[in-house]
Order: sequence, then C-alpha cells, then structure tokens
Amino acid sequence: MRRILHNIFAYAFISLFAIALTWICVSPFVYERILNPVVLLLGIPLMAILAVVVAKKILAADDGKLKIYTRWIIAIYLSFQALILSMDTLNFSDGAEIENEAHYMLNYGKFSGERYFLVYPNNINPTIILYWIYRIANFLHISHVWALHIFCFIVTSLAMYFTYKAGGKLFNKNKQTLLLLLMLAYIPFQMYSLFYYSDTFMVVLVALIIYVLIPSDGSFIFRTKHLVAVAIIIAFAWNLRSNIIIVVPALIIYLLFFKWYSKLLIFLVSFGVSFILFGKAFDSLWTYYGFFQDDGYKFPMLHWVMMGMSIQGGSYNWQDFQFTYLSQNKSADDLSLFLNRILNRPIFLNLLVFLLKIRGNWSDGTINYTNGTRALRDGDGFLWQLFYGSNNSFFIYISQLLYAVIIFMMVYYMYKRRKEYITSVFLLQIIIFGVFMFHLIWEAKPRYVFSWMPIIFILAIKGLVIFTENNKIARLNKYKKKLLVAFAFVFSIQIVSDSFLRPTYSMNLDYDSRVINGISIYATDNYLRDGIVRVNKDNIVEQTYKATMKYNYIRAYISSYDESNNSKYKVEILDKDRNVLREKTFMYRELYWELPLQTYTMRWYFDDLPPGDYSVRFSQIENENNGSIVISAVPNEMIDMYEPGRLYINNEDQQKKDLALQIGRKYEKLWWY
Repeated sequence: MRRILHNIFAYAFISLFAIALTWICVSPFVYERILNPVVLLLGIPLMAILAVVVAKKILAADDGKLKIYTRWIIAIYLSFQALILSMDTLNFSDGAEIENEAHYMLNYGKFSGERYFLVYPNNINPTIILYWIYRIANFLHISHVWALHIFCFIVTSLAMYFTYKAGGKLFNKNKQTLLLLLMLAYIPFQMYSLFYYSDTFMVVLVALIIYVLIPSDGSFIFRTKHLVAVAIIIAFAWNLRSNIIIVVPALIIYLLFFKWYSKLLIFLVSFGVSFILFGKAFDSLWTYYGFFQDDGYKFPMLHWVMMGMSIQGGSYNWQDFQFTYLSQNKSADDLSLFLNRILNRPIFLNLLVFLLKIRGNWSDGTINYTNGTRALRDGDGFLWQLFYGSNNSFFIYISQLLYAVIIFMMVYYMYKRRKEYITSVFLLQIIIFGVFMFHLIWEAKPRYVFSWMPIIFILAIKGLVIFTENNKIARLNKYKKKLLVAFAFVFSIQIVSDSFLRPTYSMNLDYDSRVINGISIYATDNYLRDGIVRVNKDNIVEQTYKATMKYNYIRAYISSYDESNNSKYKVEILDKDRNVLREKTFMYRELYWELPLQTYTMRWYFDDLPPGDYSVRFSQIENENNGSIVISAVPNEMIDMYEPGRLYINNEDQQKKDLALQIGRKYEKLWWY
C-alpha cells in the first residue's frame, strides 16, 4: 500500500512540475517580465551543459582543490555583498508600509493605527523587529539604511550557511561545495539582501528547520529532540510568516507513513504548547506597542482562497481587495464568491486558472532580482547600470536560465527515484509538493516559491549529481560548438536590444521612503485609498511639517479625473515666518508616471534646506476647463499620523488629516557610482 502511495505521489509530483517547466519556457510569450523565449529555449540546454561541466569538475576535485573552490565562492559572495552594502536602497509596496510604521514608532513609541496593519496584521511582528533595528542604529549612530543592509546581509548569510550545513549531512564535501556554488550563482538568492519583508525571515527559517531536523547521518530517522526543536521553531516562525505551517502537515504525513505514532504525538504536543506560549508572548508585545485588531478591517483566510480563483490567475488584484474590504460579512461573502467561481464557471476556465497559477508561482526565476532592482535608488556608474540599471538584462537572463535548470534537476531526481520505495529526502519532496498544492488554492506569487529555495537547492543538487554521473550530455558533445555559436549570436542580439532599445525592463525607482520626519506615509499602489485632498481654483492646500535634519526633496502622489488636464499648479516651501524659500510650477501631464504604483508622482529636488519648521503649499495658478488635481492624504479618523504637522485647506485646519508626502534627502552616492 505504501509503495502504491509513493508511486502516486511521485507521478503527481513529476506531472505538476512538468507543467511548471513548460511554463518557464513558454511564459515569455504571455508574461512580460520574463524576456525573449528564443533565448531561453536556446539557453536552457546550454546552461544545463555548463552546469554539468562545472559539476563534473567539482565532483572530481580533491580536498585541496575543494578548499580553494570554497574560498573563491566565499570571496565572491562577500564582494557581492560589499557592493550591496554600499548602495542606498529602500523598501516598496508592503515593505514600505512596514518601514514607515517603524519610523512612526521611532517618533512616538506606539502603533499609529494605520489601516494597512488592521487589514494585514501578519506584518506587525516584522514591523516591530524593524523598529528595533532602527533603534539599534540610532544607538550606534549609524544610518537606518546601513543597519537594514547589515541585518538583511546577516539573514541571507545565515540562510546560505544553514542550507550548506544541512547539505553536509546529506552529501560529501564535493557535493556540498556544489550546493554552495549553486546558491551563489542563483542571483535572486543574493538579491534578498536588498529587500526587507516577512519573506526575508521565511528563507532563513526554512533553512534553519531543515538543518535542525536532519540528523547528522542524513538518515531522516528523527530523534525526539529534533522533532521537539523543530516544533518550537515552527511555532515561533508562524508569528513571522504563517505559511511556514506547511511543514507541519508534511511532517505528519511523513511520520504516519512510517507508523512513528509516538514521535508524531510528541511533535504535535510540542507544537501545540509552543504555539500557545508564543502566541501569548506576541500578543503581549502587540499590547505593549499599542497594536490592536479590528474585525471590521481584518481579512479572513478565505480572502486569499477566493482571490486564488480569480480569472487573473489567482494573483493579487485590486477588485478582489475592494470586494473583501467593503464587505460587511467578509468570511461569508468571500466563501460565496469562491463557490460561485468554482461552481458557475466552465470547467475549462477553472483548469485555465490552475494553469495560470502554476505559471504565476513557478515560471519566474527573476522576480526577486526585479524586487532587488526596484529597491535601489537610481545610479549612474558602470557597475550600477550593469547589475541593476538598464543594462542588467544579462543577469536577468542568467537568473531565468539557471532557475529553469534548478527546477529541471529537481524534477529529474524525482523521476529517476520514482520506482524506489523511499529516498533519503522523501520529507523534502513532500514539503515541496505541499507548497505546490497549497498555492493551487492560495494566491499565486513567485516570491512564495522563492521562500522554499533552500529545499529546492538540495533536491536540485541530487538531480544534478545523478544527471552528471549518467553523462547525459554525451550526445550533445558533437553539436555543442554549433549550439554555443548559435546561442551566442542570438543572446548577444537580445542583450543589446534589451539593454539599449527596451530600457523599461529596468524598474528602478529613485524615491526614498527613509524619511526624516513622521509625515511620510507611503501610499502603495492604491494611492487614493487613504483619502484625497483637492487642489483647484477654489482650494489652496498647505501642510506644515518639522524637519529634524537637512532635506532636499519632496514627493507627492497626485491624480486627476481629467487626463487632459492643462491647468497649471505651483508648489512652494515656506518657513515659519511665511517666507517662500523654494517654488516650482508644474502641469499634471508632466508629472512622472510611476509604473509599480500606478500613479503620477511629483518628484521635486532642490538645494538643501536646514532643519526647522516649514510648510509646503499647493495652489492652482492657471485654470483651464475647471481642471483640478487630488493629492493622496492620510485619514483623519484614528490616531494623528503626524502630530507636529497640520493640514490646512484655505487656511482651515483639517484636524488629524495630513498629506501623504515623502520628505527627505537624496542619497549621496559613493565614488564608484
């Protein structure tokens, strides 16, 4: 019976990931972030050849050469990290919400009441951690940028270290070195050093769990202390990233498979007790910092299940957000819409949704490189453009090609071991299969798969070793030179066109959410959800603020109900004596269209102004066809988000309301940028 179950699992695993591998190659036709499919179709087999050549060299190396290889890998990793640490970066989207709340807590020591955290309370604990990172930075008199970089560098390094050490329990030194090289070569794994979010913790927690769980002999015959330790880690980790819970049912299935009932009971009891204790501890922490929950705002788990069946392929979308946000009975309404999508939609459309979700989760090996580049301020130097600017196509292609090989080798290992009763990493296969199935019903995002890369790396090394030992590239040796020439020709053309003819692939933003006062409220891509303030011939809008450091830019999120708005507007900075210090005129259509935010943005850079009390004033100076603009604002219904500042419309105080501005200073780049 167990052999039958194992075979069913193996064939299901292979079939699903065969679909994922297909999407990796064909999705460039329908998924614009991944680039030219011709290059991918030529590049994937050649990348596989290169991987096998490198694997053969490392597997045949003696201890002396292995030490040299390991030192070179570590040196390259540290050099890459030094480059990252020297750059100015920022968080965006949900990461920026977390960051701005951490800054608010620095100012006031308590939760602001921002609705984002009432909707998504799962991001409260990462916010508290970030708040403490910034407190430590203040104590050490270092910048918040530097402190966050160091933290993310440590997290990434720990993820690599624990994965490497776990590999040491399963492989010999040669294969362990190959695992380290694969982690270094897969670019998005390094780019996590630029991006702080709850997934930052997920990567290192997955690596820690497999390191603690696997016995030193690699047998997967777990000792009681290993299961108890992992139960405690999962219970703690759930408070940082809830989808870590996938490990629990995977372990239950694994332990039941071998009829280890006593160990299963110990694991469940340990997990249950730890879950309750950590829950109480984090609840106390929330209370201490003033965080609270509101069922009227909080989204139920059913929201993501309902969204997972959207025709857009189960990805996050504004319409489904609005549906749940405005609902009076969220759980019931989400369930109703979910059932309606399942039961009333044609079967072929539901199948299409599942295919699109597989694409959305598994086809993009560049997503976190993209996230990293979006987290960087604009740069001018050669290195910056090569790694992160409009000339970064080479690294994007390499990332996608290598990702395809990683997934292929993982599936190849499962295929070659499909007839075996059990394998040494059966539990890891169950976990990845569970991740796959979970996201067939959950929201589809590539970053959710990326979080499990430590396990995927290990499975891929297993497959790569078997592939190498079987010498599967012998048939290609005859044509390898011709393939390389063909690929080099197409690849060079594509790189040039992407780098110089299609610079839109660079999604770098030059705003900075690390502000110098509490007024900065990042509006995310739902830029009007927090309220609007209208500027027209009848309304003059003014916001006061206190600058605690010198500053040289202001950013505002602006929209207009008339895209052909030709009216002219003026923005001014005034000191406390009402003297105009800086001014700028603009038209709505001349503003910058910020693609990730889906909004127009006013980016205003000027000569430095010293610390002090100021106000920024918006007014219309030429009216055409009763044109007007609206500026994103913070609601006035809860805690005052920025107590030192006041918002005035025609000199009338708006009480707790503030404009959602970003006020700060532009980063001073290092000499090589």
